[in-house]
Amino acid sequence: MSESLRKSTITIVNDTGFTMKYIRAHAAHGVFDGKPSPNGNNKAHYFFPDEIEQGGHVEFTVKNKFGVAPIGPQGYITYYILDGQQPTTIVTVDYNHPFGPTHSSYDVSFSNEEDNNKVFIGSEIKEPQEPVGHEQTVKITLVGQEVVKKETA
Repeated sequence: MSESLRKSTITIVNDTGFTMKYIRAHAAHGVFDGKPSPNGNNKAHYFFPDEIEQGGHVEFTVKNKFGVAPIGPQGYITYYILDGQQPTTIVTVDYNHPFGPTHSSYDVSFSNEEDNNKVFIGSEIKEPQEPVGHEQTVKITLVGQEVVKKETA
């Protein structure tokens, strides 16, 4: 079998108002299929770009790999959201495209750095909302705003 039974092409669009800096990517199940677009030159980063400027994007494909059990691609990609050169927030995009009758999921989480006096309140726009089929194409636009934490007396 040379064809993938489960494949996802994921586009992450940076509409946060800030530059995003690569932290890590991990394929818990399956593999990254080729280089992302645009791509970086660091093999240890799976060729993901080191930075995604405001208004920029990265598109990548993940697929299952054949083995003893049929398992669809599952993993994540993580970036810092930078305020200048200061990382204020970590954004993680999780993907899970299982073989069974379970629905696929593409989830985003934002976690703010504890020692920062600002909070990034983020959300995402996912298209389509409920991806279906063996081969899926998903666009995730990251949006949000940064606010200053209030001083407590």
